[in-house]
Order: sequence, then structure tokens, then C-alpha cells
Amino acid sequence: SSFARSKADFHALLQWAPRQVLGLEGRFTTQDLATLFNACSRLGVVNFRMYQELLGYAEARLPQMSPKTLAVLVRSMGKAKVFKRPVMRQATKILSARLQDLDIVDIGSLLVGCAEIGYRDERFLRLLAAVVRARSDEMSGSQLATAFSTYSQMRIQHPKWFDFILFEL
Repeated sequence: SSFARSKADFHALLQWAPRQVLGLEGRFTTQDLATLFNACSRLGVVNFRMYQELLGYAEARLPQMSPKTLAVLVRSMGKAKVFKRPVMRQATKILSARLQDLDIVDIGSLLVGCAEIGYRDERFLRLLAAVVRARSDEMSGSQLATAFSTYSQMRIQHPKWFDFILFEL
């Protein structure tokens, strides 16, 4: 890439990346969109305008996204500390019908993303809790602990679920 050949430092990368992403003007697949959002948030790029623009593109294309792509997008929103209520509402509506299509890692990503942005839609979180409980035998101790801690962080009250997860740990 042109950035790699420039031999610039990490701080230059953080300034370079948003210009490149914004320059794409929405010319990417839904998977690319989630990957760009994820990469920028993991790098620690702080550019509210870029994230809002990406969310604008995402909002128009949410119905086309796979459950995995939606999980990556939600987790990335949490990592970037960027929240757009209409995007989350539509994403959770789509995901609610397709939670069984997600693998265990994606379920963890959704939980962590929701906790990081403070998204507490009770119906969606109860559905997600039911999936965690139903598939707990597939989850590692670390994944169960992550589920437990994210629900605790969001101050969700579900004593039977918490008892079950603690027993599984």
C-alpha cells in the first residue's frame, strides 16, 4: 500500500486512514464496511465524522448484512464509542430473527458491543441470553465469563440466568 511505502509512523497512519476511508465514498461491500469500521476502531482512530459517515452507509444497507457482519459492526461501534440509535434498532431487529445463525464468537462480540455502548434493549438482550444459555456447552469458560460480566456491566437483572452461568463456569 502507499502508506507502507511511505515509512510513516503510527500517528501518521491514524491521520491517513480516515482520509482514505472517506475517499471511498461508500464504494465497498457490507463486509468491507464492517471490516473498515472494525479496523479503524481497533487502531484507535478518533474521527467522529468518519464513523458517522460509515454508519450512514451502514444504515442504508443493514438488511443486506449477514448476522456475522452485523455482529462485527455492533462490536466496532462499541470499540469506537459511537452510537446511532436507528442503526442499533434496525440491527437488533434483524439479528433477533437470526441469532441462531451466529457462532459463539459473534455472540460474544454482540454482548461486548452492546455493553460498551450501553445498549440495553431488554427484549434483544433476553433473546441473546437465551441463546447463550442454550449454547453454553459450546462456550469456553472465558466466553461464559465474558457473557456474565457484560450482563453485569449493563446491570441486567436475571437471577436464574446468572445462577445457570455461574454453575456452568
